[in-house]
Amino acid sequence: MSPNVSLAEYQLFITSRLRSFEQKRALNDPERLRQLQMTPDAMLLRKWLLIVSCVGFPITFVVLFFIGIISPHLPPFISQFLWILGKGAMGITFLIFLLAIYLTLQKSDQDGR
Repeated sequence: MSPNVSLAEYQLFITSRLRSFEQKRALNDPERLRQLQMTPDAMLLRKWLLIVSCVGFPITFVVLFFIGIISPHLPPFISQFLWILGKGAMGITFLIFLLAIYLTLQKSDQDGR
């Protein structure tokens, strides 16, 4: 992708990947395939952003908890590196959550609610 790509083009790229993933998951289920065809791209993107953030928060919390338990037994540079990775994962998960909220509120504004 070129550096001059808009948010709409990124959304189109990501939703096309998500749609193909969903189609592979619903391969032998005609009802799910029909439902997927009726689902708009924005709804599919919001769904997956919320899934990733709702699953990502507990996982990163548990990972940071275990890093806190094992960090006294590790060398300091490894412990710091693991903390940076864990907090970075928590930050990325939070940004994904904020993006899901933004897209949901944007949808509400477009619907007139």
